[in-house]
Parts: sequence; C-alpha cells; structure tokens
Amino acid sequence: MATKIDNICFDITFIGKVDNDDWSHFLWRVSVSREKGHKKAGFTYVTDYKTGLGLSTNGEALKPTQDDVLQSLVLDHDAGECSFYDFCSDYGYSEDFFSSFEMYRKCGVTTRAIKKLFTKEEIEMLRFGEQ
Repeated sequence: MATKIDNICFDITFIGKVDNDDWSHFLWRVSVSREKGHKKAGFTYVTDYKTGLGLSTNGEALKPTQDDVLQSLVLDHDAGECSFYDFCSDYGYSEDFFSSFEMYRKCGVTTRAIKKLFTKEEIEMLRFGEQ
C-alpha cells in the first residue's frame, strides 16, 4: 500500500548483515523528512532499521517498504509516549535494568522526531495503516 501522506522524503540504505545482541539481522539506515515548503519541513530524522534474516530471497535482503518503516516508527513513538513503568509492563522489560531505560529513551527520541515530522492526524493515519 502506498502512503497517502504527501510530501514525504524517504531514503533507505542497506548497511549489511549484522551479528550482535545475540540476533543476526539486516541493518538499514533510514532518513525521513518533509519536502521543502511543507509546514513540517526543515527536519530530517535518521535512524537505523533492522529486519530479520527471514526477510530475504536467496540470501539477499528484501528492502523494507516506506509504509513498513513508518508504521514501525509510529509504534516506537507510541512506546515513548507512556511512562517508563508502563513501558516496562507493556513491552516486557524489567524496571531494574539500565538497558530497559536505554530502550525507553530511544523510543522517546523517536517520539520527538515523529512529532516534528508529522501532524497528529498523520500519526493517526500511520498508526492505523491508513497511510
């Protein structure tokens, strides 16, 4: 499904296959911004995006779609909107580990970026797959 949200500049670059955190995956670098002249223009969010090795054909990584990446970023946005305690409870993290707080903090970074890139209405569209 192609996005219905106008004026999105989206770029995804394959970085390579990575083996870390006890998980082998494909790593991508994603850049999202709004076109010049859009009321949300002037900010570019660059982040890493990971896909499992199962998303491949003959060992070649399948490039994620813009819709897949944007919906994933909105899910991270939503995780960053709740309190740390709710985050741990909702996503199965322990409140006692620094790594849990670090993951929560990363979601907060995405929350702020998504709010800079999209209106509330657009975030709702992305959340519910109406892009």
